[in-house]
Amino acid sequence: MTLLIVEHKAEELFKITVDTFAKECDRLITVPVNDNQFSALVSFTFNVGVTAFRGSTLLRVLNPGNYQEAANQLLRWN
Repeated sequence: MTLLIVEHKAEELFKITVDTFAKECDRLITVPVNDNQFSALVSFTFNVGVTAFRGSTLLRVLNPGNYQEAANQLLRWN
């Protein structure tokens, strides 16, 4: 059985999903990040899950402001 969703419903579901992960990132990240950094972190969190992000070394080094090490940590998840 194939389930079809109309485009506007798919967009609505996508927005709800992204908003959920964005809110979690906003709650967990305690340092300023620019829009591009935030988008990358939301995408990362969507892919690995909130629990993995919450316990990640990436978040642990980002929150004290070590942006370069946080960027390096993204590569470890590739």
